[in-house]
Amino acid sequence: MAKTAHPSKRAANRGKTRRRTAAPETDPAQRLIAAALALAETKGWAATSLADIAAKADVAIGTAEALFPSKAALLIGFMRDIDDTVVAAGPAVGGSARDRLFEVMMRRYDALSRHKAGIKAIARDLGQDRMAGLCVLAAVPKAMTAMLTVAGVPAEGMAGMLRAAGLGIVNAVALRAWLDDDTPDMTKTMAALDNALLQAQKLSQFIDLNR
Repeated sequence: MAKTAHPSKRAANRGKTRRRTAAPETDPAQRLIAAALALAETKGWAATSLADIAAKADVAIGTAEALFPSKAALLIGFMRDIDDTVVAAGPAVGGSARDRLFEVMMRRYDALSRHKAGIKAIARDLGQDRMAGLCVLAAVPKAMTAMLTVAGVPAEGMAGMLRAAGLGIVNAVALRAWLDDDTPDMTKTMAALDNALLQAQKLSQFIDLNR
């Protein structure tokens, strides 16, 4: 079995996520996403309406509904922004597939960290919005397919779908740790991610994490 770097060593070596150029403040979609995250933090996700979000973003409700017909659609738009940020940093290179997946997923949590308070509030309330929760879950495989591709792990066909599903489970475990991680360098998140990837390596016949 190929040796895999300890997560602390990977943390020292992994490059900082290169952020996408910030969207202009005049972009109504970006203003709506920012407003939604801010309101979730202060008001709670369940108590926040699309009209509240549009008002805070200073976007006409008709424009808001055209861009995001529901709060679930807005969350999916936010997820796609995070995907784009990770992809924009370029392919992960070197090491095993497990090392590259570690790098790519940590990029994802780096990008999410700017919005952690709002995300924690959404996570608390999402159980009360079953439709939004189901829509977000349905969007996870596409996001994980993008992460596999950036990590150089084949994501095509039935095997690719299974890899994306497996990485979605890994992400759920690591994301739970990330939500409670108060360490400055995300030590708890890295440990949870490394362990989840190790378990996936042991259990999955579809992801060769030693390549």
